[in-house]
Amino acid sequence: MIQRHFRPTAPSTVSVRPSQAASRHSVLVVEDTRAIAYLLTQYVKPLAKTVDQASDGHMAVAMVLQADRDGSPYDLVLMDIQMPIMSGLEATALIRKRGLKTPIIAITACDLEPDQCFQAGCNAVFSKPIDRRQLVDFLERLLADHGNF
Repeated sequence: MIQRHFRPTAPSTVSVRPSQAASRHSVLVVEDTRAIAYLLTQYVKPLAKTVDQASDGHMAVAMVLQADRDGSPYDLVLMDIQMPIMSGLEATALIRKRGLKTPIIAITACDLEPDQCFQAGCNAVFSKPIDRRQLVDFLERLLADHGNF
């Protein structure tokens, strides 16, 4: 059963044929397990113009900061929490420390309390295994509102 918690507040790129509502959105999927990264990418493809992937928190921070510097910030980041090199909590905290407000959705298989994710700066938490329909419904609403919580 999925637990959802919300609190207001050389990468690969997959170009897809977007729906009209999602034609301008870009999403970053941060996940170290290739199979899960693939699934999450497939889940968000219909919602986004581009879906980029990072395999660890360090790469994610670099990609988020570079996209912001380039004037094309991500509209959404799906962030695994337990990863090598740099965890999703550390990566989220660094992104927030730079003042970026991009919605970051924690994806976790561990027994963290949701408050740990929120303290790091995540906007919502989904527990693995992910229910595709619940995640997609949530992301559709989030992106339709331009990421505003």
